[in-house]
Amino acid sequence: MVKKTAIALALCLILSGCRTTPPQTTAQPVRPSAPATTQPPTTQPQFSFPETVLADTEYCTVTVRGIDPDGTFGYTLQVLLENKTQLDLMFSLRGVSVNGYMCDPFFAATVSAGMKANEEISFLKSDLAANGITEVTDITFTLAVYDSTDILAEYLMEEEFTVYPQGEEAQRTYERQSAQTDVVLVSNEDCAIIVTGFEPDSTWGYAMGVYLENRTDEALMFSASDVAVNGYMCDPYWAVEVAPGKRCNCQITWSKTDLADNGITQVEKITLPIRVYDSNDWLEGEILSETFTITP
Repeated sequence: MVKKTAIALALCLILSGCRTTPPQTTAQPVRPSAPATTQPPTTQPQFSFPETVLADTEYCTVTVRGIDPDGTFGYTLQVLLENKTQLDLMFSLRGVSVNGYMCDPFFAATVSAGMKANEEISFLKSDLAANGITEVTDITFTLAVYDSTDILAEYLMEEEFTVYPQGEEAQRTYERQSAQTDVVLVSNEDCAIIVTGFEPDSTWGYAMGVYLENRTDEALMFSASDVAVNGYMCDPYWAVEVAPGKRCNCQITWSKTDLADNGITQVEKITLPIRVYDSNDWLEGEILSETFTITP
């Protein structure tokens, strides 16, 4: 069993709007019997995914019963959860990626002692589109199961799985196409950080698009603090965890209220200290600490 992440770090990450991801373990492939198509279509293909047991332990059984590319809330995995214990169990997912891009689904389920539950793991179509995903070929996640009433208890299960909706043969690497407007802040053997654009009037305020790559074998946390806009201290709420070998499209956002309080009507310069570190060793595992100046 794997000990849970320290409470202080967990609270810090929750407040910063990100989710924790445990260390990567060897993925367990789930393969349908149908062969993969040779040429990927531009929309979700029709296929038949066989009912597949992901995990069957003394504590629980988790089964993927089917896949609905056009579910009510988006691309959906239909799952059956069985609790074999006398405890109320929480089933949660960490470090979720689709086609190699971090993509959080709607999913968290509590199953009472000795009971079963049919649940859905759904990915919003808008989230998939934001990552350029028109066809899902692989979904990777760490499944964590634990006593829902005791956040300090050890995990009863913590294991990584990869589901291949069209067969493992359909999996491929989805390279990002660079743009002339890209501003490359970092690109080394450990990670990449690229500013992809600006949205002055986004829903949440002034937004700066960022593309991240984790090129290591450990989960990495990307965070920013002591940020200044036009020379005024103005921190965004931004901390993003990227699983080993995965990528992430995200936004660093400043609220309109915070900008207005500093008399900022137009963003001219952003002073951005960024820290990148091992998510499982947040005090000692630093791989980058650098301040960047960005002029939108």
